[in-house]
Amino acid sequence: MVGITAAGNVLPMQIVMKGGSQHSLPSSNSLDYAESKELGLLFGLNAKNYWSNIPLLEEYLKKIVTPHFSMQKQRLGYPEDQECVVLLDCWSVHRSEKFQNLVRCRWPWLRLRYIPGGCTGLAQPCDVRIQQPYKLSIKRSQLDDIISETLAHLESNGDPMELKLDSCIGTLRDRSVAWFVKAWKEINQVELMKKSFEHCTVCSRFNLSFESLTSLAMLKVLQELPQTDPVLWAKISSELGSELDNVEVVADTALADDEDPFLDDADDDGNDTALEPNVLMVQILSEPVSADCLPSATDTPELEEVKVQISDPEEFGHGKCQKTASKKYQGFEHH
Repeated sequence: MVGITAAGNVLPMQIVMKGGSQHSLPSSNSLDYAESKELGLLFGLNAKNYWSNIPLLEEYLKKIVTPHFSMQKQRLGYPEDQECVVLLDCWSVHRSEKFQNLVRCRWPWLRLRYIPGGCTGLAQPCDVRIQQPYKLSIKRSQLDDIISETLAHLESNGDPMELKLDSCIGTLRDRSVAWFVKAWKEINQVELMKKSFEHCTVCSRFNLSFESLTSLAMLKVLQELPQTDPVLWAKISSELGSELDNVEVVADTALADDEDPFLDDADDDGNDTALEPNVLMVQILSEPVSADCLPSATDTPELEEVKVQISDPEEFGHGKCQKTASKKYQGFEHH
């Protein structure tokens, strides 16, 4: 799980592995294991699959998200109960009543906000600019391990026909620590993080960057909102907040564990392993923010009124069905 902030910070990652005991986690002898602990990377377990769940989300908030917020509030001189926003996608576990109640009880100053379904490619900073270089780095590390293992076999005068790569789960699990450490270090660029929020835009006027959200133009829109959109203003200013919006009641959280959290991540990035991660990130940082806007109601041209002739509805029921002769065997006698 990758988390970033609008200020340009990359939070320590949480890596979920399938298994029911500590034996399913990477060995402490794994390459870069000590550095992963220094960076604060979390390795968690899910007995059913490698997806997150409510206990893992609680651990992520407890050990990574809330300590970061508390440190920033202390640095800026804000009170401990200063509200902070966590932006999540619309996965069922994120929206479950159990998870929202947990957050409300343990961290009442956290505000959960959700990206509408199908919009992660537009409004989720990690999807917009972070996931591609992050995954590319991991793929390159995997490829490097394959090449190293192959060369080691050949340099020891091994028979090329007898080459068999070590694909045991334990081996790959231990190797993955170095993959994650390298990927975290490569995306840990302040400008890349800020660019991710800046590119979350549906219009050239505003985006999710701190500069845009605190701009005079945005403040003017908020000041005029009670008059321009009273319903939305009432919803925003309500003491109930929107934490209860889009709640998905899950009777059994185990059922929610069966829902793939990456259903929206169906786009194939293609084979980009020939591209260096640092080259890709330079390309990302050099991309200007698109000035294209999604059409609004005022941009929609007036449609010409067309009269459509609608025939009288047919009556159905017992004795009212239209009977037609079967044509299935028509002309059969001529065969």
